[in-house]
Amino acid sequence: MDREKTDFEERANELLVKELLPLIDDLEAAAKKTKNKKAKKGFELILNKFMAILAKSGLKRIDAVGKKFDPYYHEAVLSEESDKPDGTILEELQKGYMFKSNVIRHSKVKVTKNKQEVIWQKRSRQKKRK
Repeated sequence: MDREKTDFEERANELLVKELLPLIDDLEAAAKKTKNKKAKKGFELILNKFMAILAKSGLKRIDAVGKKFDPYYHEAVLSEESDKPDGTILEELQKGYMFKSNVIRHSKVKVTKNKQEVIWQKRSRQKKRK
């Protein structure tokens, strides 16, 4: 019975934290976009306190930029030709989060696409057109 109660509490906490993710996004956007230095500092202080509270409950950001793409943690929404190894994350378009050991939102990312593959695809399209 205690285990069921603990599981229920953890699931409820996870759902609440998931509902708060858009608020985190909005606070980050407000801190980036405001030109007023005092307002920017205020947004950053609120965001840092808020994130510290949620981190104590089990919220963690998913690392993305510079990492190898992993479909368990990341969702590729764009790709770009690059000299970096295929599947390297170039940019994070939306931050991803985990609550304890569960992914509650995947990072939406832009990944590298191998130049040789891009060249091969272009040649294939050109041959089909002829």
